[in-house]
Amino acid sequence: REVYWSGRLSEERRRLIDQEFQPGEWIADAFCGVGALCLQAALKKQCRITANDWNPAAIEALKHNAQRNKLQDAFLELSCADAYDFLTSLGFAPPNNDKDTSRDPAASSRQRPPHLPHHVVLNFPLDAASFLGALRWWPVGGVGGKRRRKQRRAQNDAPTVVPRVHVYIFAKESSSAPENGLESSSSFEENAVNEIASHLLPALPGEGSGLQTTTSRREELDQNFGCNIKVHNVRNVAPGKVVMCVSFSATERLLRFMQGDF
Repeated sequence: REVYWSGRLSEERRRLIDQEFQPGEWIADAFCGVGALCLQAALKKQCRITANDWNPAAIEALKHNAQRNKLQDAFLELSCADAYDFLTSLGFAPPNNDKDTSRDPAASSRQRPPHLPHHVVLNFPLDAASFLGALRWWPVGGVGGKRRRKQRRAQNDAPTVVPRVHVYIFAKESSSAPENGLESSSSFEENAVNEIASHLLPALPGEGSGLQTTTSRREELDQNFGCNIKVHNVRNVAPGKVVMCVSFSATERLLRFMQGDF
């Protein structure tokens, strides 16, 4: 078998489309597989899609399914690349965004918008969190460099989009060593958020590695960076092990911090 598809995730796909995505938004899927989420978002919410998967057979299957369902115009880009490179590239306007498409409205609709995606999906529970470092390459002031940003400001057409990032991750309950005779435990949700935070927030000077284990980082992300953390329990996969979806807003303050602007 060259590609993988799971019907067990149909409820989770429906949740994202019904509760998170809005009509016409730009969705970037870093681990799209055969494109079940992408195709449904395009069909049900007329979303524009940028999709990526390391497996070329999955991308070919997605192309075939998009054509079969007459949704190919919804796909701005399809790539078969490393997810880190894909995520990094979202912050850079492609060359064709500089072309005059006023005489070809269809071509204009297939261009990448001059801003970051509204939603970025990382559905790879085994290791998705490790790719979050790519967000530090996203431009804080907009996509396309200083010249493009000045042009958009002059034309008053620089949309402000704060991407909502949805990261799927395996989570376990854990217990720490007894202290004062009492054993403390961390919930699935807390451990999932801590893992995400450890890849988002670099250590300040003198704090050592930015990937150290933390006790709780949810309050830090919400209060200090405005990330508006939301956690959804997707499904149980084994005793004491679940898949969680941790969603957060990639705010300007968070991106600046990731870039070392403390």
